[in-house]
Amino acid sequence: MQKKLLLLILFFILYIHSIVFAETKFTNITEEAGLKDAPSGACIIWGDYDNDDDLDLYNIFYRNNGDGTFTDITKEAGLAENASSCTHAGFGDYDNDGIPDFYLYNPILDPAKRIILYHNDGKGKFTDVTDKVGVKPVQDFSSWGGGFVDYNNDGNLDIYFTSNAGQDSLYRNNGDETFTDVSDEASLGASNFGPVAVWGDYDNDGDMDLFIAGGSVFGEKSLFYENMGDGIFNDVTNKAGILFSSHSAVFLDYDNDGNLDIYTVDGLSSSHLYRNNGNKTFTDIQAWNAGVGLSHGERVTACDYDNDGYMDIYAMQWMDSGRFLFHNNGDGTFMDVAKELGIIRDGPANGCAFADYDNDGFLDLYSCSLWQHSLYHNEGNDNNWLKIRLVGSIGDIPVNIKRTNKDGIGSRITVQAGKLSIIREINTGCSRGYIPTIAHFGLGQCTINLHIGQNCVSRY
Repeated sequence: MQKKLLLLILFFILYIHSIVFAETKFTNITEEAGLKDAPSGACIIWGDYDNDDDLDLYNIFYRNNGDGTFTDITKEAGLAENASSCTHAGFGDYDNDGIPDFYLYNPILDPAKRIILYHNDGKGKFTDVTDKVGVKPVQDFSSWGGGFVDYNNDGNLDIYFTSNAGQDSLYRNNGDETFTDVSDEASLGASNFGPVAVWGDYDNDGDMDLFIAGGSVFGEKSLFYENMGDGIFNDVTNKAGILFSSHSAVFLDYDNDGNLDIYTVDGLSSSHLYRNNGNKTFTDIQAWNAGVGLSHGERVTACDYDNDGYMDIYAMQWMDSGRFLFHNNGDGTFMDVAKELGIIRDGPANGCAFADYDNDGFLDLYSCSLWQHSLYHNEGNDNNWLKIRLVGSIGDIPVNIKRTNKDGIGSRITVQAGKLSIIREINTGCSRGYIPTIAHFGLGQCTINLHIGQNCVSRY
């Protein structure tokens, strides 16, 4: 369904630049950035909590100083009591006040407080509002994924939590700063549990569908749910052709055909690359033949790290600490370039996420293992790029305009760059790797002129 979306382009950057590097390289700048004391074994969360256009970092809470360095503000922000040891967390403006709020799940806390939702007062302080808004704890200690999503397109951010030994939970935002558990009502009941949940509009109908990774470590299968647009989800796992278990997953349009594909890794078995056929089915195209085959894997994320217009894949292993950066060759195949680009094996996988923390137009990588963490600066190349941040409509708006959440989560943007048609969907990433709600487009050598006004038509 095509729906009108009133958007304010908060910033629009098209930067034609010239850098002397012949190809992209990554440099480990963890210590220089002031992150040497960051805890290992934690989730990686990027977001702009203070709206200064510099991306801040949570594994403990680091403010981006805007000069390539970070400062630990965990205590002053009011997050010291529950810092580190969280398996997932994320930024999201649940009350649409224009200020990013924050949730976390910490398995070492008392069961009654494992999920915490914090309200951001806009002055650098976070206040625990979990009880006030009606969010209840997950009933086990192995929730590894979750996050904000507007599943019903009402303009309010809802929250989904996984539960690897119990039942996943979908909390509907009521629009009055309270939430209601609608898991059963949405047909996401007791049969749904898994380590990771990722959202993406696989059928291009304007609402976000749900992939739940089921890991073979625990004997579960992956589950795939189509959002029917009426608050109900329909299990289409077998119909869609999702046949194998997985431990982590990511949506990406790797072949630039306008349909979201899925890449999965599994703790004890092979990875899979599912190509979206555009008719609500997927074809397993054999990851090994495509160059993204792994015998096992733990974490995965995706981005266009070299700004050539094609989505690349970063994957991490647990058992032998493997690190793989699969470069997209643009012909349906990939090639691992991690070692050549300076990314090393640094322990059992824990979290990973790409973000342009220094606003130079190239996506940097934070990779965290069980005992080591690394911020890799992307040194860039001479490819061009475009970043767009969307702000959804709030307050008094024309009756024919759909109300949208402030973060623009669920929106899709399409850019035509020469012969390439590139889509980006605003979502928040996957397990232990929360990405900023900024659409990043690599344009290769294409130079373009774009005009994006305050009123535009976008898929939402």
